Amino acid sequence: MTRSNRSNSEYAFYDRSLKRTSASLGQLGLSVFRNLESGPFDPVFQALEEELGEVIIRIRGRGMEKPPGVSLLEISEVKRQRMLGQISIKSAINELYESIGSLRQEVTATPSRIQFLGRGGHKSRVLVAMFDESTANQLTDERMQILEVLEGLAEAPYEFSWLEKKRLCISLARMSASQVEKATPEARYKIEQSLPPTLALHRATLYNPSHGN
Repeated sequence: MTRSNRSNSEYAFYDRSLKRTSASLGQLGLSVFRNLESGPFDPVFQALEEELGEVIIRIRGRGMEKPPGVSLLEISEVKRQRMLGQISIKSAINELYESIGSLRQEVTATPSRIQFLGRGGHKSRVLVAMFDESTANQLTDERMQILEVLEGLAEAPYEFSWLEKKRLCISLARMSASQVEKATPEARYKIEQSLPPTLALHRATLYNPSHGN
C-alpha cells in the first residue's frame, strides 16, 4: 500500500514538533485492539471439552491477565515501516483518536463460525471465532482507516508493507494437531451452535508499549 493521497493540510492541527521522541514507532511499535468479555464464550469451551474430551488451553480470558479481543493493528507490522520510524507513539495515538471517531465507540459484532488456523506440519493450531460479513466488513474498514492515518504521517512517499492477510477474528484456544483431527464436521457444528449470537466489542485500545502492561 502506498502513502495516502490525503493532503497534509488535513493534518494541520497535528503538532509536528511532537513527532520525534524517545518512544517512537520504529523502536516500539503500536497496536490497536478491541477487548470483550470472556464470559459469552464459556459455552464454547464447554462444548469443546465435551466434543474433544480434553482440556482446552485458553489463549486469553479466564485465569489470564488479558481478556480476549480482536486485533486491528500489530506491533510488529508498525515497527517495520521505515518512514514511520521516528514518529512518536504518543502523537500517532492522538492522531488516530482525532481522525477515527469509531475507535471511541463500542461495536456490536456477530460471530458466525469457528476456524482452526495454523500451518501444515505444526504441532498446534489456534481456534478462532470468525465474524459474519457485516461485522467483518466494519472491522476491515476500521483497520484500513487506521493504516491510512498512519501513512499520512510519513513525510515522504513510501511503499508500506502492512500485513495483507490480517485475519480480524477472536483467538480462543491453542490446540494440538491431534485434537483438531477429532473435530469432525458434526463436532464443529455443535461447537459453532454454542457461539454467542452477538458480542459487544469494547471501544478500541491504542496500546503504547512504552507504558508497559
